[in-house]
Amino acid sequence: MASPGISVVCNTFNSELYLDLVLKSVQPLADEIIVCDMHSTDKTQEIAQQSGAKLILTDPIGYVEPARKAAVDQAQNDWILIIDSDEILEPSLVPILKEIAAKNQENTIWIPSRNFMFGGIAEGAGFAADQDKHIRFFRKDAVDLKPEIHAGIIARPEAIHLKLDSKTHGALTHFNYISIEDFITKLNKYTSIEVNARKEVSPKKKARILRRMFTEFRHRYLRRGGKQAGWRGFALSLLMVCYDIVTELKVIERAEGHNRQKTIQDYRAYAENILKN
Repeated sequence: MASPGISVVCNTFNSELYLDLVLKSVQPLADEIIVCDMHSTDKTQEIAQQSGAKLILTDPIGYVEPARKAAVDQAQNDWILIIDSDEILEPSLVPILKEIAAKNQENTIWIPSRNFMFGGIAEGAGFAADQDKHIRFFRKDAVDLKPEIHAGIIARPEAIHLKLDSKTHGALTHFNYISIEDFITKLNKYTSIEVNARKEVSPKKKARILRRMFTEFRHRYLRRGGKQAGWRGFALSLLMVCYDIVTELKVIERAEGHNRQKTIQDYRAYAENILKN
């Protein structure tokens, strides 16, 4: 049974760390590889071209969703695999995905992510392989791609789903956060983007934010295996709480009328007034 054509889409920005390995991992699957780059300043574009990928450029807006949609729209084949620039397609998945495409029964395939965080595999807190599955392999006519941050790939009502199992089928190996510092840097970036995208959202009441903190920690640490995942599980459970807290605090800050440039001017005026006396 011959597999139909498969396009692999990878979005990049300064992604030289693992990109050669990422593209090598999908070559046995792909009839076409598209690298959609946000004008990287490192060797990303060079690596993409050396791999034989089709390189397209898009504006660097800070998050991947609009660029991902643009790349999928340009793909020549009906079947698409989405892979991030810090992920490896495990070899065991190649024949499985080809067979799924050839049979053409299910059209939205959920693939597990085997997450490496802080120097090792995350085994809980919502990040264990079979806790962290997303639609990554699909037929174009079965999904919608939204441009909003964290919107993901949305299956249409008529889509036919298949969820793979990491132990039976394999996973995407995801070289996620290198360190706590790396997590916090990205946390600051993505919470700001998320708040800016939520322009009409009003601040939550303080009591609700506090309840959310405890609920989120209990959910990740006790219910989703963070406690059994050692120090990484504990760290991830707390850090995901921090993500929520920072997001809500930035919403409050905006509602209170805080403006960075105005605040700098106010501080300067205050300092100048001190120096006059």
